[in-house]
Amino acid sequence: MYAFLVTEYCNLGNVRSRLWELKINRTRTLLLLWQAANALADVHRRGMLHRDIKPDNLLLKTDSQNNWTLKLGDPGLACFPARSVFDFGATRTARGTEFYIAPEMYLPGAVFTAAADTFSFGITACEMLTNERIAAGFTINNLGERLNRLLSQMISPNPWERPKMKFVMNELATIYQSEIKEAQLRAEIGGAVVLLGLVGFGGYFLLKSFD
Repeated sequence: MYAFLVTEYCNLGNVRSRLWELKINRTRTLLLLWQAANALADVHRRGMLHRDIKPDNLLLKTDSQNNWTLKLGDPGLACFPARSVFDFGATRTARGTEFYIAPEMYLPGAVFTAAADTFSFGITACEMLTNERIAAGFTINNLGERLNRLLSQMISPNPWERPKMKFVMNELATIYQSEIKEAQLRAEIGGAVVLLGLVGFGGYFLLKSFD
């Protein structure tokens, strides 16, 4: 007998392969980040840790309307957090992938916590929004005040300063909705300008016809 795992097919591959497209479509990226935050918050709510959040493990697919959807993949390192001194071993090993690992995990006797997942998510989010890798504690100042603050909190070297994933999820939802409203407003203003231009253009030719 053989054990095997059947997983959902994600036709767009992983986020790593789409970083450039994500950088130039900020609104879509914010929606995908909200989906990822929602998934990770649910993992934490169920009392588990993912331990390997990175662009390679965020999978993308299209729905029937060709909208992008994100799926949280590769739970191979997932585990329950240590609950006593007798089960620290599992959370001290297989800490994730270099560069996405929270800095406290390099300390002797470090134990993986939900805050370490949040750090990995923050580094991943920065990479999705900028197509650049950002180090722990880096000051982010070019993505809008609220988003800058959220990302900076997530990648703080101090795990106690990092927000819970439920908070991250709610903040991303608010930021995304704000971006949608701004885009709609810009479109309405642009449409009004075009309409005024057409009216002025038509009026000019109407006056010329009376000359």
